[in-house]
Amino acid sequence: MTTPATLRLALAAACAIVLGTAAAAFAQGETVQIETQVQLRNHAPAFHGRVKANNENCVEDRKVKMFKQKRSGGHKLLGLDHADNDGKWAVPFDKLTSGAYYAVAPKVVQGTAGTIYECVRDKSKVIAVD
Repeated sequence: MTTPATLRLALAAACAIVLGTAAAAFAQGETVQIETQVQLRNHAPAFHGRVKANNENCVEDRKVKMFKQKRSGGHKLLGLDHADNDGKWAVPFDKLTSGAYYAVAPKVVQGTAGTIYECVRDKSKVIAVD
């Protein structure tokens, strides 16, 4: 025969299991992906643009790399910059030759516990210089 005390103990044990499982799931956190857009302007000064995202942590101080496409299919890093608070960046480059150029904002992962924010990598449109 089950007594009220035994039922309460069983109920408490079941609650502890459910809460423990929920706490473990919460402790693992989740990853939130934040879309990013890196823009490359096609007018002087070469090269500059803006990083945009719905989360300011994916904009401010975001690394931007400037590349030139090689005819072999590879690419050459021309320089890098970190975006300011408004997302503006610039990679001054005075040896501009004909070719195809683009910018990349690499993926950034922020947070170590709880929610992890992943600022998604983006590549600008390619700009041809004749």
